[in-house]
Amino acid sequence: MKSQKGISLISLLLVIIIIFLCIFLFMNISNKNNSKIVGSWEFQYGTSYTFKEDGTGSTNIFNNKIEFTYKIKSNKISITYNNGQGTFENEYSIKDDKLYIGDDIVCTKVK
Repeated sequence: MKSQKGISLISLLLVIIIIFLCIFLFMNISNKNNSKIVGSWEFQYGTSYTFKEDGTGSTNIFNNKIEFTYKIKSNKISITYNNGQGTFENEYSIKDDKLYIGDDIVCTKVK
């Protein structure tokens, strides 16, 4: 009877360790996706976007700064503007020094 309790306890500990490892790996994958977008990106006509590691950022449109929070999940970015303008969600990708958001927005990384 004691050996069954010992095996059950070991099994439970292994399950808990596996769950923590999965959570850790998922968080690292999410952080790697976010790290590619971190930095400043120039759009056109004096517009730029800045994304920070902590999930915040800002856009500068003709010297008018609007702050936002953003989330990345898979190939989608969700930007929620702090000024009440709502949430913008679209697919995105990064290739070389270009950030593509939807079909219309192409930004160049500021170095």
